[in-house]
Amino acid sequence: MAAATSVPVSPRRAARRLTAARVMLALLFALALAHGALYALLTPPWQAPDEIAHFEYAWLLGKLGHPLWNENASPELEQAIIQSLYEYHAWTYVGVPTPAVPPARLADAPFFGLSRTLTRFSLTYVVYAAAALPWAGAGLIAQLYAMRAVSVILSAFVVLLTYRLARLVEPRSPALAWGSALFVLLLPQHAYINSVVNDGTLAEALATLAIYGVVMIWRHGLRWRWLVVSLVSGGAALLSKTTAVFLLPLLALAALAVALRWFSAPGRTAAQRRRAALGLLLAGGLLLAGGAFSLPWLNRVSSQWQGITATLQATLGSAGAWWAYLQRLLTGGELGQAGAQTFESFWGYFGWMVVRLPAPWLTLLAGLTLLALVGWGRRLTAERAERRGVGFYAPVALAAGLALLVLLAWFISTPLGLEYSQGRYVFGAIAPLAVLLVGGWLGLAPRRRQGPLLLGLLTVWVVFDAAALLGVLLPYFYRVL
Repeated sequence: MAAATSVPVSPRRAARRLTAARVMLALLFALALAHGALYALLTPPWQAPDEIAHFEYAWLLGKLGHPLWNENASPELEQAIIQSLYEYHAWTYVGVPTPAVPPARLADAPFFGLSRTLTRFSLTYVVYAAAALPWAGAGLIAQLYAMRAVSVILSAFVVLLTYRLARLVEPRSPALAWGSALFVLLLPQHAYINSVVNDGTLAEALATLAIYGVVMIWRHGLRWRWLVVSLVSGGAALLSKTTAVFLLPLLALAALAVALRWFSAPGRTAAQRRRAALGLLLAGGLLLAGGAFSLPWLNRVSSQWQGITATLQATLGSAGAWWAYLQRLLTGGELGQAGAQTFESFWGYFGWMVVRLPAPWLTLLAGLTLLALVGWGRRLTAERAERRGVGFYAPVALAAGLALLVLLAWFISTPLGLEYSQGRYVFGAIAPLAVLLVGGWLGLAPRRRQGPLLLGLLTVWVVFDAAALLGVLLPYFYRVL
């Protein structure tokens, strides 16, 4: 049998393909912007978790130019926000009676005074402050929507990165790339929470970039550019939101895996191994020293890490109290409730966690999630040629798994953790989660039938997104008040 030969592609044809690919990605980015803008415009002001607090910090940061503490609160700004809360029926939407007399300060406002972030610096606030400054004379609402526009742009960037990540994992599967990107784009909760002002949008974009760098190194070997990108974007993500903490073990394990692969490669001399080991020790020492020196600075600009550490010490410091809590958690159904709420709010739980999806949708989504697991079972037991592509899913699965494990660890380490049973806290790993879900669904069919399967899935996602927006979110926010 004659050996198969590849047909060379002419430079003109290759250029046309590249141009077409760029046009498609530009259209994907534009669609993500339009979709996010729709959610941003249709969600009334202040109707997202902690949006008031995030806006307040970013606005004051733009005015004062330095990290804030409680003494930097502005009574004038608070009064302006309180007047806007009345104008946009804020209390009615959260099921709290509207105060007959306007509160003097936000701390006195029912419900909204409970959540403030003046002691919690985030890099996200720097970006929001810069976006709002040109609109300083246009009023609060104009500045609010300027900040929301930043969220929409960052979310569209995550959609593009998800596409690139999937292409990196399986270059010969455009269905995986388009399916993963469109899943992120059309996921109602992701579109909603990333169209409002919150401190997770920048963290998610930076975390996705760090994960992309890890997978790039995993696939193509150590590339210093992507190592720097992963480390810098991962560190910046941690400065944006503590939910990016799963990046610490991810980067450490990825670095260890790359080092072991390099050391075990044939042809390495003893001198090369010694120099590489010395370099790794030096790099690790510098990272540890940098972390140690940065802690005092972090404590000066944010109380969040201090609060988390104090909470864990208070709970875990008493082994008897923690063991009693853990038993109650496992036997009293609280852990199951936390898991169920996390699952529900991953797909759609709007407003200040008061606007729920209908139960039939949740049942369907649970079934689809189980089908993704079945698809992975089929893929992992498939023939050898099919398993080759699965190897590059390892860092993706590690990123998604660590994000979920960190949230679970927070649940079981302290009662405070149960207050954080929200799906948006794993959105830092939304791209890996999308790739794994879509990869599982596509694994239900042979490669030649994955196109029609993807179209079917896309139809479900479009209907689901439309039902969430038009059948749940809009009727709630635009009912007769």
